[in-house]
Amino acid sequence: MDPLTAFGLSASVVQFVSFASDLISKSKEIHSSAKGCSAKVLTLETVYTQLRDLSTSLESSSQKDPRLAAVEGTSVLAKHVFAINDLSRSCKIDCDRLLEVLRKLQGGNRSRNRWQSFGLALKTVWKSSEIADLEFRLHHTQTTLTLHIDALTRCVR
Repeated sequence: MDPLTAFGLSASVVQFVSFASDLISKSKEIHSSAKGCSAKVLTLETVYTQLRDLSTSLESSSQKDPRLAAVEGTSVLAKHVFAINDLSRSCKIDCDRLLEVLRKLQGGNRSRNRWQSFGLALKTVWKSSEIADLEFRLHHTQTTLTLHIDALTRCVR
């Protein structure tokens, strides 16, 4: 076997061992947890439930008022209010998507055998890139939302 092929094979073996180790570790964590999921899933659920609730509150408090709509093109204040409304709606939608993914990764409080825990761990690994993508989008939405809220408070002063 030539050196390049051997290197490629060894890299594949190392990658598989790392994946299997991560999967077994997640299976053990899920199996021993009281909630039937990993601690990371629980933390993400708590954080994004609160963010969704905040986004809902921001969206309803920044509804498009007809008086603001009349000055939409001319008022900086109105632009920020409408941007907050749109970003809050987008944030809520992404939070709902993320929470739906997280719900599928929870086994509940029922007793689980090792195979059910392994299945949940496998789903967790498979969904990790989708979760990371949604978190990335939410991070950027939150940053932009914060900037608009800051600008709005400066306009009101």
